[in-house]
Amino acid sequence: MVSFGNAERFHGPNGDGSEYYLRQLEERLQNDRDGCVHVWSSGEIVGQIDMDVRELSGGEVGGYVGLYYLVPAYRGKGFGRVLDDYAIGVFKRRGLRVAQLSVSPSNMRAVRLYQRCGWRDLGERPGWPEVHLMEKRF
Repeated sequence: MVSFGNAERFHGPNGDGSEYYLRQLEERLQNDRDGCVHVWSSGEIVGQIDMDVRELSGGEVGGYVGLYYLVPAYRGKGFGRVLDDYAIGVFKRRGLRVAQLSVSPSNMRAVRLYQRCGWRDLGERPGWPEVHLMEKRF
């Protein structure tokens, strides 16, 4: 909803997108405990990072951030940079040198955060004209 204004892309044309996402998370957590982490504050989950290692656009193997999420009360207070620092730290410990993520260009708040964190806009994501790929080298 935050990224695209509605959940249609998430749920998919047949409505099973949420089940698919949960299956992906379950598989990732069995193989990679760092692939999905919750951000906690005062005993409550206030955010989430979903990431993995894959072949990126362009053929290079690197980190892919599927989701940076913070509940609204934690946005705009510097926590987004904390999420990014955490994910990049995980990728660096794995010996990676590059990461990508997807963002809707209409989500200007996210685009500005990513740019401040050193991400570069690569343009439209192939097959997803309303989404841009961003990349960060480290």
